[in-house]
Amino acid sequence: MNFNKKLIVIAFVGTILAIFWQELNTYYLQNTDSNRFGMIQTADEASYLVPPINYLSEGIWADNSDGITRFYQRPPGYGSIYMICTLILGKYALLGMKIIQILGYFFSIFLIGKISILLLAKQKIALIAALIAALLPMYSGFMYYTLTEGITPVLTLWTIYSYLNFNPSKKPFAVIIATSLLILVRPQMVLLPFLFIVYHLLKRERKLALVISIGFIPFALWQLRTFSISNEIPGLHPIYSSKNNTLFRPSHEAMTNLFRIWESDGEQFHAAVAAIKNNKLDEALLEVPIEFHAEVKPILVKYERVLNSKNDFKSRKYLAAEQKLIRHINAVINSLKKENKFLTHIKTPLESARYLLSKSQMNLYIFQDPLRGNPFIELLRILSVILINLGFLAAFMLLFRFKLDVFTILSGFICLTFFYLIYVQRLNEERYLTPFLPLLLICLLHGFDTLKNSFQTRFFIK
Repeated sequence: MNFNKKLIVIAFVGTILAIFWQELNTYYLQNTDSNRFGMIQTADEASYLVPPINYLSEGIWADNSDGITRFYQRPPGYGSIYMICTLILGKYALLGMKIIQILGYFFSIFLIGKISILLLAKQKIALIAALIAALLPMYSGFMYYTLTEGITPVLTLWTIYSYLNFNPSKKPFAVIIATSLLILVRPQMVLLPFLFIVYHLLKRERKLALVISIGFIPFALWQLRTFSISNEIPGLHPIYSSKNNTLFRPSHEAMTNLFRIWESDGEQFHAAVAAIKNNKLDEALLEVPIEFHAEVKPILVKYERVLNSKNDFKSRKYLAAEQKLIRHINAVINSLKKENKFLTHIKTPLESARYLLSKSQMNLYIFQDPLRGNPFIELLRILSVILINLGFLAAFMLLFRFKLDVFTILSGFICLTFFYLIYVQRLNEERYLTPFLPLLLICLLHGFDTLKNSFQTRFFIK
């Protein structure tokens, strides 16, 4: 059996195993809605799946929220895939998404092996990489979720594989499509193709750098559309606007920045905001360190008034109250940062790192409740955490080889993004690491192979 056939067998077995876990999870969740075909509903569906539905019925790409960001809150990548499923399958569109994400996991296992053989030139290691991805449920956790995490891993791997497999004499469509789709589905992954552009320019491979750059055009056009609507330079995730009559206004953005001083878990911040909205300030204060209560409690009181104001969000009274609150929050942020530099710049980022690195990525409900404590499941959980941490360690160590190669680009991408998550983003969710799991695995196996070769050279070869 040749290498590709072995990869296909491993990918097939891994996909069957992943379907088993997902179907078992669906059973325990009692997700019996026949119209969803086992797909797990998420809050993000309102911004991912509603715009294509509205576009097909009304000719407008927008969700149903009340505000200007309804037109551009999410890029159109994931929604476009759903729209194609709707056009072809009608009411079975979610079944189409389910099949696509199952196939995405199948091909992600296959591509892990293909990328590993291209980078490491060792079939055994490539097969081990594919086998690990096939057997551990952390690599398929979002396969049944209507989230970009359901397809981002395979898009990331396809993008890298298209770069590694690029042939200047052939048509470059694979590189362009892979780059475009990756960024349109998950704009936060834009650093990956950008680093490859820099890499290929330094290697004087200008044609590939140019082809990758062309893949940025669809997202650039989307950003231009966003600018034309909002009259503001958009970020990668433009959810806030003073023209929104929703939670996501500048006051919420200011509150987010305030909580970033001490909080690393996004769920805790969301819990605090929900408590404020329900007039439960004492519950919200539980998410604030005691030493900051004097400064923060007045802000929570004012935010509750603004959040639950009956005034129209366009009224002068409302806008004046909100702007006054924002100035108050920003003043407290500056004061707390000056007085708590260690907390701001060291402790909270380290807590953010600990939060992310302590997660097994075994996110399914069955692993959190019904099967928690089962020796086999706990072994998988421990193994997953170990692999993730060793993967980050390997990626970090690969940066210090001071060698210009693909592994330096991959490890640089991983480390820079991780630094952004723990130092800038904070308030993280476990799923933010999902696209990086296959790359961590490849870096880890390369690290083990390097150590093995170094050990053999030092002790067994004269």
